[in-house]
Amino acid sequence: MNRIKIISTLLLVGVAQLGFSQQVAIQIFKPDTSTSIRAIAVPNDSTVWFGGSKGKYGFTNDNDNSWTVVQKDNDLRNTEFRSIAALPSGAVFMANIGSPGYILQLNDDGFSWQQRYKNETKDQFFDALVFVSNEVGYALGDPQSGCVQLLKTNNAGKNWNPVNCSDLPALESGEAFFASSNTSMDAIGKYIWIATGGPKARVIYSDNSGASWTLFKTPIQQGLKMTGIFSLDMYNEKIGVVAGGDYDNKAETKNTIAFTKDGGRTWQVKSNQLPFVSCVQFIPGSKGKRLLAACLPGVYYSNNAGLTWMKISDESFYTFRIAPSGRTAWFAGVKGVIGKMNLSEIGANN
Repeated sequence: MNRIKIISTLLLVGVAQLGFSQQVAIQIFKPDTSTSIRAIAVPNDSTVWFGGSKGKYGFTNDNDNSWTVVQKDNDLRNTEFRSIAALPSGAVFMANIGSPGYILQLNDDGFSWQQRYKNETKDQFFDALVFVSNEVGYALGDPQSGCVQLLKTNNAGKNWNPVNCSDLPALESGEAFFASSNTSMDAIGKYIWIATGGPKARVIYSDNSGASWTLFKTPIQQGLKMTGIFSLDMYNEKIGVVAGGDYDNKAETKNTIAFTKDGGRTWQVKSNQLPFVSCVQFIPGSKGKRLLAACLPGVYYSNNAGLTWMKISDESFYTFRIAPSGRTAWFAGVKGVIGKMNLSEIGANN
């Protein structure tokens, strides 16, 4: 049996100052302080799912009035779920780091689940999980035996099949992917983007659902084990952003974020204002002009496509997602902390 805990909401209010003296309130929830959260999904304004360490995941489906936390038993008890996807259909999938690697589908009650994939290879390590529709999704894992591990489902997650190694580009020794925020991969329709780190910080790109691939260079910090792209987000098929830096030198602001207007073929650094970026996201409906970045430390906001940034919180979060409506952003990080930001307070929903 799974051990299930229903946790009452703990609410705190944090206030940050914008450069123009506008205040932003961040509601802080702590549904379980014993877990670390690097995966969060926000399918609508009333529902949030998260995946954490120690075999735990959780959700709210009542406008954050209450939170449910579930801990898996047996082989999954020490699993760390760093990838999660919540689909418009209501289906929810999770993937973990480490071996064995699992892709699990949660049932409608949120408590029971079905194993959709298992890999016991010793170097198994899932980095990201993304769906482009209720039927088609991709799971990204670290290279194995020199091959990028990319799985694809065409039947709503029931089966996952590897993309042929010969169809994927070869990476340099040590070049891999980061699982810091479930944003090392993005996909829109037939387009797929994958971000790398280590000796190179590059973008692997496909414009035909994974049938063929191209490698593109980026100016993001690279060359060391913990440098590279930690987060990638595409506003549409052309406009996108990559971010990261040096995890071992988080204060360094040079080349931590870059932008593309041609689908990832070329990338430009617009400013050197941000410290290490764990996660970056465009705000829906902003025409690619408004973004949030979860840095270590601080949350930053730009309303001019990354030309300038304003620090709006001193809080540190690993990951975040913005509701499809563009009204709220949900953050997550260490000790089970989850933060909710009303984006209308920074003018992002105007």
